[in-house]
Amino acid sequence: MVHRKTERCCTLFEHFAEKLRDKEQRTEEQLRGRLQEWTDQAKASGIAELAAFAVKLFQDMEAVVGAMVLPYSQPNRGKDKQAQAHQAFDVRAG
Repeated sequence: MVHRKTERCCTLFEHFAEKLRDKEQRTEEQLRGRLQEWTDQAKASGIAELAAFAVKLFQDMEAVVGAMVLPYSQPNRGKDKQAQAHQAFDVRAG
């Protein structure tokens, strides 16, 4: 029984990852539909932890969809600019 639950859980998460990686369907409406479909499957899986994750995902649907469709910032961007500024002032007499 444990093996079946693990297998089912892995299959559902593989499908979830595929939905996240699919670049073809990127409108907000399409993503909402695909995530809704997945959350319904996860809730119906009979795996309590997976169902709880699906409920939270559904509650945060707007944030998840926004993260998938909106361009993201690069977290190291500021550090790179700071390093460039230091290099510009690092002048050695030669």
